[in-house]
Amino acid sequence: MIRLLLVWLLGWLPLLGAAQGPTKQWDRSFGGSATDFLYTMQVTADGGSILGGYSNSGISGDKTQPNQDSDYWVVKLDANGIKQWDKTFGGSNIDILRSVQQTADGGYILGGYTYSNLSGDVSEPSRGSADYWIVKLNAAGTKQWDHRFGGNNADLLYTLQQTADGGYILGGSSGSGISGDKSAGVYGISGGTFV
Repeated sequence: MIRLLLVWLLGWLPLLGAAQGPTKQWDRSFGGSATDFLYTMQVTADGGSILGGYSNSGISGDKTQPNQDSDYWVVKLDANGIKQWDKTFGGSNIDILRSVQQTADGGYILGGYTYSNLSGDVSEPSRGSADYWIVKLNAAGTKQWDHRFGGNNADLLYTLQQTADGGYILGGSSGSGISGDKSAGVYGISGGTFV
């Protein structure tokens, strides 16, 4: 039985080798002189891409704006993977970008969490520890507004989506009880979900 299976597998190997895989169109690396993390990406309406994560790099390499600590870093690419622009957003403490979406107006919504108090691009004071932090950009990457949401403990945004009415739904984890922007307690062993 083992020989039959081996012969059967060997008979298929030439056919498997003849199958054509996808052809690589391009690959690129982006970063500065320190640690830079990619967490999210999306194909944009123009056929390009928007990349998001966080950066500890100052102006260096592909990074054209200074940082204050770990900051949101977003990079816009064209359809050929050529960088069109990059932008950095953050405050005086750690800011981690986890989700980016192109919006109906052609701009972008960035979502993650911030440990920064009122400083830099963070225009609202801390609610406790880490808070959800969303930043709205226009199509050129210019900041239009930002908002933060949270309770008295760590609230970490991991995903967001624009809704049909033009608003946004946010999702992630929360260690906060009823406090700040939270109207429900924590459920579960290690924290609840906060929407």
